[in-house]
Amino acid sequence: DEIKTISQVKEENLGLDEQAYYTIKATIVFAKQDNFCYPACLSQGCNKKVTDMGDGTWRCEKCDVAHDKPDYRYILSINVADHTSHQWLSCFDDTGRTIVGMSANELMELKENDDTKFMAAFEAVNCKKLQFRCRAKMDNYGEAQRYAYLFSSSNISP
Repeated sequence: DEIKTISQVKEENLGLDEQAYYTIKATIVFAKQDNFCYPACLSQGCNKKVTDMGDGTWRCEKCDVAHDKPDYRYILSINVADHTSHQWLSCFDDTGRTIVGMSANELMELKENDDTKFMAAFEAVNCKKLQFRCRAKMDNYGEAQRYAYLFSSSNISP
């Protein structure tokens, strides 16, 4: 694939009519620390969000089962930039693992037990220059339409 600049992606309105795939080379300038993951069901192939029941169990409505703990999965939001512009990207579990270098379970444990190491993990993400394979599509948020830029795969390369 041809590597595009972030400005080209915006100027071409990629994803306006139908989803579009593109590749950019960019540097991670910021990763959101709040809501970087969600608690998911431990059942094979489920991955649905589970609810904390307050009694030490986590319930999955889809599987109709309770677990002692969740499996945390990434929904990481990162801001990337190249020499032309910047863009927010949403990263899911496999991509988050590649970018952060650890599982969401491990990062959540740091958040709960060692704030210094938790902050250091996010600092280590900044300034990584990577090639990203992305997907652009129109998304509805409330009553407004907006572009959603997502990783289409965990195929990230330096």
